[in-house]
Amino acid sequence: MNRHQEFYATFVQLYDSLFPLQQATVEILNAQLQAVNARCVLDIGCGSGSLALALRTRGYRVDAIDSSAEMVAVAVNKEQQHRSAESGKFVTASMQSLDRSADWPDASYDAVLCLGNTLAHAESGAAVRRVCAAVQRLLRPLGVFIVQGIDFDVVQQRAVRELPLIETDDYRLIRRYGERTAAELIPFHISIVPLASSAPGHALEATTALYALGWKQLKQILIETGFGCVERSVSLLGTNQRDGLELVVTARAGAA
Repeated sequence: MNRHQEFYATFVQLYDSLFPLQQATVEILNAQLQAVNARCVLDIGCGSGSLALALRTRGYRVDAIDSSAEMVAVAVNKEQQHRSAESGKFVTASMQSLDRSADWPDASYDAVLCLGNTLAHAESGAAVRRVCAAVQRLLRPLGVFIVQGIDFDVVQQRAVRELPLIETDDYRLIRRYGERTAAELIPFHISIVPLASSAPGHALEATTALYALGWKQLKQILIETGFGCVERSVSLLGTNQRDGLELVVTARAGAA
């Protein structure tokens, strides 16, 4: 196992302790989904599946995808332990694959979620546009698209170089931004540092490139791909997003 594989194996193992699902997030999303009478939901970038399973217990059918087979395996294992939450499927797939209509039929969902800065993993503005166009096709008329991420316009304005530390009893997660490139990509450096003698292993690091997507560009792309009622929405973290980096946007399909 090389260092990158070791990092990711550790990251998957620690994911739920580093990023526990917040009950406030479930309640806010449930209210937003109820407001549009949603029943069928697609969760893009589902991670370990905690949110999808929580929404299923609220009565929604939730299909969920993630590009990581390891993450999907964790989600499926949770699903098998909660037989009452099997309304939907977990699939290993990238968000770019959603433009394949043979695999993802038109007008299949009342709501699509793309949370946790997933959309920034698209490699360009054109790639973001393709994902949004695919979501528009997948949604039923007036279905809702909910996007959560980091507002990289604010990151640039405030010269943010590091996100708040995340710590468990055994590990610390350090997240730093590099310099924005001419291609509008930002290197995102992640370190997992053991804190306790009981924590196995050594410090692990990885770097990925994020597309520097901000509110103004995202709004423009959503409008260009046929969405209407494009609005900044309430924080999914139970905080005042206007004072932070979190960007939450809702848009309605076919409402342009």
